[in-house]
Amino acid sequence: DEIAVLGEAINNMAESLKSMLSTLADERNKLNAVIEHMHDGLVVTAPDNSIIMVNPAIQKMMPVPADSGKNMMEIFSGVDIGELISGVIENEGKEVLQKDFKLDKFMLRATSSPIFTSDHRIASVMTIFRDITKEWEIDKMKTEFISTVSHELRTPLTSVLGFAKMIMKRMEKDINPYLAQGDESTK
Repeated sequence: DEIAVLGEAINNMAESLKSMLSTLADERNKLNAVIEHMHDGLVVTAPDNSIIMVNPAIQKMMPVPADSGKNMMEIFSGVDIGELISGVIENEGKEVLQKDFKLDKFMLRATSSPIFTSDHRIASVMTIFRDITKEWEIDKMKTEFISTVSHELRTPLTSVLGFAKMIMKRMEKDINPYLAQGDESTK
């Protein structure tokens, strides 16, 4: 009888384990679908800067190999993304770090944040790369427009102010004395 109870308990545990594994696989598939279809680039690195995972969006922005193990510093030799990753590790994940930089035809914003283990140690660092090229170009155009409008307004206003000063001087010299005489005659 005890063997039957034990066998049933083992079967129940096996069914429970199968259900949990199925749920875990479903969640993994959802997460992979999100990562594969996000518009921002994603690079996950180990604390030693070796690449663990990338998504397709980052590969459209820059030549990041899909295979893991490459060092992030080798890929970003012209831009020090490593300082973001090492900064997250040095501040023990207390801060999310961000940096804007130009790479080829893209203006990118890199944001690095920690991924923790269950015992609150940094397992890896996730860096999201957002293409901010359009926003950067719009901001540049806005700055140029304001500068041009400011210059175009300053030039005629300088002339107007110069004429206004000449009129004031002329008024003080030629008209004010007559006005002052008129005030004395009415007394």
